[in-house]
Amino acid sequence: MIEIKDDTKEKCQDCPMFSPETTCNKFYGDNKVVKTIVQIYCENRNNCDAVEQYLEGRKEEKDD
Repeated sequence: MIEIKDDTKEKCQDCPMFSPETTCNKFYGDNKVVKTIVQIYCENRNNCDAVEQYLEGRKEEKDD
């Protein structure tokens, strides 16, 4: 069985810093591959999330 996890957000598709990365984990049982998980994510997602949180915090400060 192959499971694909797409951990990219809609906003990531148009981001100039979008850097797609993939990982593949295979789980074995009875001397054969039982499950394969392929994960797709953006290498810069943590940076983008941190910037968004910072900007949201600044916006809330201005509103107060």
